Amino acid sequence: MSSEFYRQYLDLLDSIEHDDVNVQEADYTNEIEFDESDSFEEVIQKIVKDERNRIGTGGNRETWHHPFDKRLVIKVAKCREDKKVRTYEECALRNVWEYLVWHKVNSENLPEKEHLMPCMDIHPKGEWLTMFKGERLPTDSSVDIKGDMEWVGDRSKDNFRVKDGNTYSIDYGTEKAMQHLDLPTDLNSGIALLARILKSENKPVNHPNYGKSTPHPDPFETRD
Repeated sequence: MSSEFYRQYLDLLDSIEHDDVNVQEADYTNEIEFDESDSFEEVIQKIVKDERNRIGTGGNRETWHHPFDKRLVIKVAKCREDKKVRTYEECALRNVWEYLVWHKVNSENLPEKEHLMPCMDIHPKGEWLTMFKGERLPTDSSVDIKGDMEWVGDRSKDNFRVKDGNTYSIDYGTEKAMQHLDLPTDLNSGIALLARILKSENKPVNHPNYGKSTPHPDPFETRD
């Protein structure tokens, strides 16, 4: 039995244990044929054709494995049909909010930073967002930082992950979090602020490889 098959088998058992058919921890992106000329948007289109690569589904976004940087996940804006009617822009706004929240707490070194899973790159209009990946909490465990996360709003257990022994929120793109940090919640203001931030960070948003496979430093290595 190969190590890869054994890992996928354990991942499958884990997904069954969590009793969520929309959550698969096994990563099958290595079976996809990518071309060097593929833009990151084209890469995402290939990933989402195989449901096995989807990690989770929310009302506004779906989370998928990143095929090139295994430290990351990709949050793709998609409105769930069984929720109240939303526009695509409203769903993409959740990615914008999440990046704005992360940028503020990280750039200003606010205490809230210690409880958030770091974001990496984002589409200028929030169509996708890359975030660091953690491990699912054991089914019999509790989240010891929920009391510190009241400013985020939704604190369900599935919105937290463990990395390097610490627990972090992975779903903090909420209106309540934006208001807590005095950030704009409307679409136009959020997009405008995001554009200024991406420009200040020299993000190559117009390059087809943006978000694709450029190596980045690990923010966990620089945390106090």
